[in-house]
Amino acid sequence: MNFTLIVGYLLGILIAYISAKILLKPFKSIFKILLNSIIAFFLIILINKFSPYTAIYIGANPLTALTVGILGLPGLCLILILQILF
Repeated sequence: MNFTLIVGYLLGILIAYISAKILLKPFKSIFKILLNSIIAFFLIILINKFSPYTAIYIGANPLTALTVGILGLPGLCLILILQILF
């Protein structure tokens, strides 16, 4: 085999690897936010199970789940404070 052919193949593999790494990075972030939002949704439902005792009810909808999923515990505190104030 020719030396330039081997270098060309290696360069092509390297470019394909770097391109895949760059293109898949946003999907990893989106998957993490989606997973956190699903966990947050079930956490909100769990909090609502105790609403007869605490008198705090949080609407279980995609917006609240996304807020808690992205912000984490501060997002849950934000939703709880807004629920108590309004």
